[in-house]
Amino acid sequence: MTKEDIKKFLEKFKQKDHALEFPIEIPEDVELSEYEGMPVLLNPIAKKVGPAAPFGKVNPRNLPNGYFCLGFWGHGINSYRIYFAKANEWENIYLEMFYGGGYMDNKSSADDIKEIMKKLIELEKEIKEKTKKLHLLYRLGGTEWKIELKNGKSKESKFNFLNLNGYFEEIKKFALTNN
Repeated sequence: MTKEDIKKFLEKFKQKDHALEFPIEIPEDVELSEYEGMPVLLNPIAKKVGPAAPFGKVNPRNLPNGYFCLGFWGHGINSYRIYFAKANEWENIYLEMFYGGGYMDNKSSADDIKEIMKKLIELEKEIKEKTKKLHLLYRLGGTEWKIELKNGKSKESKFNFLNLNGYFEEIKKFALTNN
């Protein structure tokens, strides 16, 4: 996939003259594809098993190692989401973030998503050395997370509320104060 292909994909997220930025590293081996007529970036592992999109065939709780997916999904008037999924030897991340639709402030939603992605990057950098496994699932209907530290301590939580930044802080605090 060329940088031009990625640029074209990201252009699809423009809403009312405001482009959604993704401050994450996009792997070199991603390919632009479609899921239910919506654009999605998939690496070879994700392409083989399918996108971890809302109502997709892949269980976002158990993504295969090396998995990467970034896409847009939606229907109707206000059911649009950006979804992001990745898995590696120490983390399994799945995020559904609202973006687009007739009743949303797209600029505000884009800013929120950019902030969530920045905070995820910060969290990963701060806790990776101390973490054996991080599981984070954030979607409509609830959030769940579990962290296992290298020293054997663990903590998990399930919520129906969607305050992801608060969960990032709780995860970080546990990781940094329980070693």
